[in-house]
Parts: sequence; C-alpha cells; structure tokens
Amino acid sequence: MQKLFFEVFSTLEVNPELKSLLSEVLVTKAATNAARDRLRIYLLSTRLIHKTGIFQLEKAIKEQLFPASRLTVKIIEKYNLSGQYNPRKLMDVYKDSLLEEIKAISFLDYNMLRCAKMEFPQDHILRLILEDTVIAGQRSDELVEFLEKVVCERCGLDMTVEVEYQERTESKYKKNSELAMANEIHNIIARSGRGAKADGEGLDGHSMGPEQGSMVLTAEDGASHG
Repeated sequence: MQKLFFEVFSTLEVNPELKSLLSEVLVTKAATNAARDRLRIYLLSTRLIHKTGIFQLEKAIKEQLFPASRLTVKIIEKYNLSGQYNPRKLMDVYKDSLLEEIKAISFLDYNMLRCAKMEFPQDHILRLILEDTVIAGQRSDELVEFLEKVVCERCGLDMTVEVEYQERTESKYKKNSELAMANEIHNIIARSGRGAKADGEGLDGHSMGPEQGSMVLTAEDGASHG
C-alpha cells in the first residue's frame, strides 16, 4: 500500500530543500532481509532527487530511527517523470547525480564517466566516447549497464548506449614536462662537453678519454632538475 513519505516517517528531520522534494514522494514498499540487518525502502517520485540527497536520507533514517542497530538502510528510488524528459534532457540535469552515485560504487568507473564525452545523435541514443585504454575496454560493459539501468529502469525512459573509443591524448602538463627535461639534458651535456674541452683533465688530474668524459643521466636525474 502506497503512502506519502512523511506519513511513514513522520518524525524524521531533514534539511528544508530535501523535505520539500520528499513532500509528494510515495513509499511503495519497505522490506528487511531474513537477518533483519538490511532495510530497503522503495520510493516513487515525480521530481528528480540528486543522489547526495538520497545518501543524506539513508543516513538520517539510520541515525534517527535506528541509532542502536547495525541495520543498513538502502533507498531504491524510481521516477515517474513528465513528458518533457527524454534521455538527452535527463542527462543535462542528472549527470552530476550519476557521477556521485557511480563514485560510491567504483572510482575507476567514475573516472571513465567523468572523462567521457556524451553525444546524442538522436534524443534516445547516447553515444559514449571513451579514451582507448585497457581499463575502458574491460569496464565499458559495466558502465553501459549502469547508465541504461538508471535511465531506463529508474527513470522510465528508453535509451540505447553506443560506445566509441578515441585515442588517448597526452596532457599538456606531461608534454611540457617531457620537453623541459629533454632541454635540460641537452644543456647539461653541452656544458659538460665545453668544460671537458677547456680543461682537458678530470678531477683526478688525469686526461679524460671518451668514456671518462661522457655523462650518464637517468630519468630521475632529469626529473630533479625539472
């Protein structure tokens, strides 16, 4: 039997913004497992609630209503959105929430989604463009499953995800660092050569042959000069 959220949790205290969002939310089901250490609460809303709000709600229910229990509270939200929404428009307003949610599941997947490009060749087709890395190749199926589950099952919209890979681009910082190191190595070798020609002797007073006058520079040496 469906009831308004605050009919079920009448004493729960949350911040005003979250309270406003929950004012028309329905609790459709609440259930515990056999061990009674997990509580699942199913919500139905016509307005999107950012995942940070859902996390805050789970914490508030646990701390205020079950403070002495080892119970884990999990909220499963579902949305009955208006006809103005399609996957393209949903992603415009809900992407930050998706990132917050997936970060709590997998930091690798979070970084993939954060760095990915999203294009909509059609309103109901998402083209997800990932950097061509080993991790992306291994984890792209899980990322697609996550996106389709949220958009299709939770939000009730039809969406197909197409994955494309693009060559990974080096960061500007990395390129500049490598260029600076190469220039520094070149300058050190040049100075060393000029010094050897001028002195003609090593530190021990003997003349330096080709091998004695050469310099071996490791990556660590170059880094220390950068």
